[in-house]
Amino acid sequence: MTRHAVYLEMAEDGRCMAHVPDLPGCVVHAPARNQALAQLPGAIRDYYAWLRRHGEPAKSGETPIEIEIAGESSGIGPFDPGSAAALFPPDRKPLSFQEIKDLFRLMAHSRADLLALVRDLPDEVLDYQPHPDSFSIRRLLRHVGNAEEWYVSRLVSPETLPPEWEHDEDLPLFEFLEMERRTAQARLCHGRTCSIPPSGPTIPKSRGRPAKPCAASWSTSESTPPRPARSWLPGAAACWPAWLPNGPD
Repeated sequence: MTRHAVYLEMAEDGRCMAHVPDLPGCVVHAPARNQALAQLPGAIRDYYAWLRRHGEPAKSGETPIEIEIAGESSGIGPFDPGSAAALFPPDRKPLSFQEIKDLFRLMAHSRADLLALVRDLPDEVLDYQPHPDSFSIRRLLRHVGNAEEWYVSRLVSPETLPPEWEHDEDLPLFEFLEMERRTAQARLCHGRTCSIPPSGPTIPKSRGRPAKPCAASWSTSESTPPRPARSWLPGAAACWPAWLPNGPD
């Protein structure tokens, strides 16, 4: 039996987002709480399978799964553009430098999966919008890349941000994705050796330039920087092209 702590975000209209913090990027988004909980065991087994496909240690798909609801937030959650996200206790737990490197490795796996889906799409597919208010695939990819920039800008001093970010809108899509991932990881590893595996071109941005970054919340000499927000973790970017809400990056 494997037990996983789960944290729920509930919207006022009943929509539910369920997070499994010990499986970074394992998220279920459903119209209702009971549906999200019912889908979680399958999502967790899919995550185990994803880990095994990438040569990572993982539980067997036959392992019984027990879910423990460790926290729940109502009336707030990243369900719509611009919405705030809840901050749960695991989000506040400091990361060791080794944990950061392990997360970067998972992010490389998920990025490779994402690029395999979109790299060869023609422009007419990348730019297709089923509805005038919907995001095209290109815009989603820009958003994913910009999300990495946004979160890093909230963790470090503004004067230490990569200069490449100043004119990133001018870069072609896949050059932009590669640059955002490379510079975000390098900035978080500032002054240290990360041994980050190559992840290939990275992903999207959509809401313009990030707001003015906050002051540094940890120094480069510290060994336990804050845990990044859930949506920037490995699962987020690869799990969401279908970080959209179901699946690991």
